[in-house]
Amino acid sequence: MSRTTALVFDIGNVLSHFSFDHMVAADLQFTKLPAKEVLEILIKWSHPFCTGELDESAFAGHCMDELKFTGSVEDLKRIYNLGFQPNKLMAPVVERYADQYSLYYLSDTNPWHIEFLLARDPLLPHFQSGTTSFEAKVLKPDRTIYEFAARKHDFLPKEAIFIDDRAANVAGAEAVGYVGLHYKPDQHKMFEDELSATLEK
Repeated sequence: MSRTTALVFDIGNVLSHFSFDHMVAADLQFTKLPAKEVLEILIKWSHPFCTGELDESAFAGHCMDELKFTGSVEDLKRIYNLGFQPNKLMAPVVERYADQYSLYYLSDTNPWHIEFLLARDPLLPHFQSGTTSFEAKVLKPDRTIYEFAARKHDFLPKEAIFIDDRAANVAGAEAVGYVGLHYKPDQHKMFEDELSATLEK
């Protein structure tokens, strides 16, 4: 195995727990639509927002129109960022390796979410930088996003460990040459052991 120089983390449900539930509950004060329909609309327009097909104005416009949203764009933006809670178990992992390896995030995300996370997430200050799907114009597990990240941050895929909570995304990274680790939030200790063992090889 090549010497590891970089650890590349997914954000949602790895560095930070994520759920649409809090967004939907808060949205209901500004729309008469049922929760199920609100969720479907948010997911529908989040996809092109995360691939860069929609800019912030277009995303807000589509959501507000379909939700018949009675609040402001700032209300929608605030609510849309309610889905994140820091993964406290990951803090010692990030802090332990921050001085030994280059840390990067690689996330299917959008401008609103990454702006919020960079301002609020307690772990991201430890990271040199990161790659988002909206700048790469593609979602994981398309190989393009992993290649984009390696070029942007100037590392060889074989020198990086990629960590994601979705097995398909891990497989996508491995197909490009990364070492992949599948993170399961309910098996955090197993992940720490696996990461440590992988780094010692």
